[in-house]
Amino acid sequence: MPMVMRFEEAWEKLVRERVDTTSDLVTLTKSDIESVTGNELRLMTKVDFYSELPAALRRHGYFILPVKNGEYVLVRENGYHVLEKLPDET
Repeated sequence: MPMVMRFEEAWEKLVRERVDTTSDLVTLTKSDIESVTGNELRLMTKVDFYSELPAALRRHGYFILPVKNGEYVLVRENGYHVLEKLPDET
């Protein structure tokens, strides 16, 4: 298994080696992610906010969604929503 990489560097390498950036939907498995990056799946796929989205995914317009245990998809779309401000209480 390769040496563990920093998050951003790992995503750059993963996109370069395993993602067909012409596709709107890309499936990645645990094996794909861990074999290329050396990082644990849970650390690579925890992206709760747009600000945490790796630059490699932002650049190609992807966000990541879990499909089932050990399988994820990159979807070309904006998967994050900024909440509207609630009206002041009366």
